[in-house]
Amino acid sequence: MVESLKQIPFSRHGSYLVISAKEGKRGLEIRDIHGGDELPSMLFELTVATEEGEETDLFAQYEWEREVSHLTFRHKKEKQRWFKIVFGTEETLYIQGEHVRIHLRGTGEKYDTLVPLSKTQCEYHFCGLQRKGMVTALEGWMESCQEWEIISSKEGRIMLGGSKMLALLQSYDCVPPKSRVKTIEEAEKEVKEEYEDWKRCFPCLDQSHETSHHLAVYLIWENFVHAQGTLKRDAMYMSKNWMTNIWSWDHCFGGLALAKSKPELAYDQFEIFFQTQEKSGAYPDYVNDRFASFHCVKPPIHAWAYGKMMEENPWFAKREQLERAYESFKKVVSYWINERCREGAVYPAYYHGNDSGWDNGSVFHRGIPLESPDLAALLIQKMDLMSKFAGILERREEEREWKERADQWFQGFMERFYDPLTNRFYAWYLPKQERVQEGNSLLMYLPICIAYRMDKEVVDRLVKQLEVGFETPFGLATEQPGTKGYQEGGYWLGPIWAPTMYLFIDALRQNGYGDMARRLAFSFFDLTDIGLMAENYDPFTGIGYDDPAYSWSSSVFLKLQREYFDSYVVAGQQDRIR
Repeated sequence: MVESLKQIPFSRHGSYLVISAKEGKRGLEIRDIHGGDELPSMLFELTVATEEGEETDLFAQYEWEREVSHLTFRHKKEKQRWFKIVFGTEETLYIQGEHVRIHLRGTGEKYDTLVPLSKTQCEYHFCGLQRKGMVTALEGWMESCQEWEIISSKEGRIMLGGSKMLALLQSYDCVPPKSRVKTIEEAEKEVKEEYEDWKRCFPCLDQSHETSHHLAVYLIWENFVHAQGTLKRDAMYMSKNWMTNIWSWDHCFGGLALAKSKPELAYDQFEIFFQTQEKSGAYPDYVNDRFASFHCVKPPIHAWAYGKMMEENPWFAKREQLERAYESFKKVVSYWINERCREGAVYPAYYHGNDSGWDNGSVFHRGIPLESPDLAALLIQKMDLMSKFAGILERREEEREWKERADQWFQGFMERFYDPLTNRFYAWYLPKQERVQEGNSLLMYLPICIAYRMDKEVVDRLVKQLEVGFETPFGLATEQPGTKGYQEGGYWLGPIWAPTMYLFIDALRQNGYGDMARRLAFSFFDLTDIGLMAENYDPFTGIGYDDPAYSWSSSVFLKLQREYFDSYVVAGQQDRIR
């Protein structure tokens, strides 16, 4: 793990505590990501200081190394000066060192309060985050200082030091937990053993991309938080840098990564949304420990993802699991039909780019509501899958009804969205009942997910357009390069996204275009060697944009690695293609 803390944060499976660093900062950030990415997460800035108390630049003065169980910092010249940070539990941190002076500086937000309790203990109240932090000096000395400004502590600092120093930081809502605190040695051993068990579940199948593999395995482990509050199951967050929620549809890709080795944990990612599903059938846009947001509603890919997990692990086809998933997926279809297919619409509509998952995609530049072929195609695909699930559950009448509904929806699909003159799909801007001509988004090619229902000549031409217009050295650009709508680093206006890559790779492979699917998969493997597990990537340089510590890119990497290097999974893929 050589990546900078400015790129890959330090945390552990299940923890809301995160250690990271930012450009221009002299020290480390100790953060608590309860409440999701809309709340302030900063607890303390950790810096080192001289004996006179002058804070210095940590990274200029100290060398550092990361292990899965700890961070160690050692002075570049005076090797006897060192400290390390170890997770005690999911909610506690140890700071241990020798001949070093550590400062923990609070953020000074309104109502934040530093409360000295004794010579060896201080409690810091973080009002915006609604958390408290207890710092206890177990060895060495502790001091604190602050400027009190009527309602808040300004420049509140807790100082720790000594020839031998050991301190414990606990994060909690109201009062510190009463359970026994592990020793630092016990804690370090526990984390190491836990991660070794995790790693064994995800063997490296492709030695040529071993570094990317290890990073992906680490991130899907680290990005978990434990069940608490609204989260009734442990959740794989997208990142612990700043996208600190579990999102629908992104959780589907986490499920794909976990399906073979950790099916119960994979199912939990779906269960979170089953439990928070609105009575209309909508899944929340995202969930964290404090609340579920229904501001936007993501595309209905959940049955597709569940079907992929069933293909890889028969555990998901057991009646108890499948029946619960089936009933939930039924409600999702009802939501799109009853709530998003209003006057003037032939098929359900998006009300925002975020609904599609392609937030600022060019197809949305005209305005909303928008009737889009990808949404209709995904719903048709979902109906076909629901027919399959109903058959497994021996619900013969429902099996037939789903198939008939899918047939009916497809009857008008091509006429509504496909233009044979340009061999392109187009969305409809409903306020004026006009086709959206702006841009050339890859989103308009996602209907190949139901290529099995289309004439082969049409699909051949669509795939050719993908090859000529969208395929780049590292995969499929989300906006056609060389066109007016393409933007370098433009989020959904060009960069490559891992979930989208997987959707297309799967659709191509399942419909007889295995060579192109394989080429795209191996392009993605190469991409991660350059851009790490980024939120999205430059299609020509491979540079990662926004955040290099994403679980969805990690999940897609691990799923593709199994599909192309795991002999059992590869054989299953070949059987399905035949």
